[in-house]
Amino acid sequence: MNVKRRITLAARLIIAALALPLLPGLYFSSLKGPSLESSVANPRNVPRPELRGRILDRAGRPLAYSKGRRRIYPLGSAAAPLIGYFDLRLGTAGAEHLYDQTLKGRENPRDLDDTLKVTEEGLRGRDVVLTLDAELQRYAYGLLNGRRGAVVLLHVPTGDPLVLVSSPSYDPKTVGEIWDDLQRDTRSPLLNRAVAGVYPPGSTFKILTALAVLSESLFSPGHWFRCDGGYTIGGYTIGDYTIHDSSGEAHGALTLSDAIVVSCNVTFAGLGRKLGLAKTAVWMKKTGLLERLAGVPDAEGGAAPLQDAGAAGAAQAGFGQGSVLVTPLGMARLTALVARGGEDLEPVLRRADLVNKKTRDQEKPNRPVRVVDAKRTIYVKKAMRGVVERGTGTAAALKGFEVCGKTGTAENAQGKNHAWFIGFAPYQKPLFAVSVIVENAGYGGVHAAPIARKLLAKALASRLGPSGSAKKLR
Repeated sequence: MNVKRRITLAARLIIAALALPLLPGLYFSSLKGPSLESSVANPRNVPRPELRGRILDRAGRPLAYSKGRRRIYPLGSAAAPLIGYFDLRLGTAGAEHLYDQTLKGRENPRDLDDTLKVTEEGLRGRDVVLTLDAELQRYAYGLLNGRRGAVVLLHVPTGDPLVLVSSPSYDPKTVGEIWDDLQRDTRSPLLNRAVAGVYPPGSTFKILTALAVLSESLFSPGHWFRCDGGYTIGGYTIGDYTIHDSSGEAHGALTLSDAIVVSCNVTFAGLGRKLGLAKTAVWMKKTGLLERLAGVPDAEGGAAPLQDAGAAGAAQAGFGQGSVLVTPLGMARLTALVARGGEDLEPVLRRADLVNKKTRDQEKPNRPVRVVDAKRTIYVKKAMRGVVERGTGTAAALKGFEVCGKTGTAENAQGKNHAWFIGFAPYQKPLFAVSVIVENAGYGGVHAAPIARKLLAKALASRLGPSGSAKKLR
């Protein structure tokens, strides 16, 4: 072996000897880094309640904050399924879980940004600002008065969720003490019904069916339908059932708008069959009813009708029965879409992060997406106004405001019918869209519409000045 080759070999051996001690570090930092980062054995991940950031509502009012090693929840059970809990034994849930990485303080800096946090802010995590309105949230929770159900209120111009109420609930400060009881409770207090409860929508779904058949040009707004009191398909007769007459009634000749106002099942059974199962699923997807929103903790999507349900299944889907399922948040989103004249905005709960009470990261506002032609939507809007003025939703009427809505009485295989109401106000330049469901309560016009009316009244009173002009939403 010549001298040159010996020198090359020796150099390679020296380089290898120098590099060998670096391999474990490279292995753990590059390949094992992510798993070590999140490991519960990592001392950096030891929970530090005293360092945890606050969760605030849109006006800066605290929804969760730390006092020593205790976590305080000012709204208590009124927001527990949404805000969740932080418990040293049980971990996190709800917003406390979704925003955990932002909220938790870090004992040791991991990068330059964290180093600056240590020097400038101590060891505390960031505050998270939500779109929620604490005052309206507490008020809406009281309106359910312990009944099982959910209430959702959206700000129409922005899509912001202002109220996401679920009942029954629990006290987040005692969750560790009563955990076993909560899990055994058949009323499911841990479930956030507003965003994760899936229900048959009943007649509130007629709004989706109407938008779809108009958009697909299956019928014109001037088309006349005939209701003889029943629609028979596959040996099963679909009837119209009202508060006053459970035997069914014939509405006779009526337009699509009339069918929405009087909530004619016969008309919408025919429309559902004409639209078909596949198109119903397409329109549920277009309007966000099937979407599982990443920006809302624990949110679930709805379910389209089973595609093998046949003509009878399509007819049932037309008026929100059969295998169609929705969430209260999804129905509020659909209602807000109608209020905007056919434009959709995805609801996002997180508004901004704060560091030292100064905004560090602010969510960019969503841009509206045109889903339905404005003219077709206006037709449905006017029909929804008729529902409250002279139809099944008069219990939602507000003096001084034009409220638009749709009632629903959803058949439930597990018990009594669910009561629904969806609506928005005012008719001109809408500000708020609401969705209410009261489980096993019966007629939506009787049990859900009054809740919507009271919440809309409070929301409008808090956002409108003496002249009637809208105040800027906080």
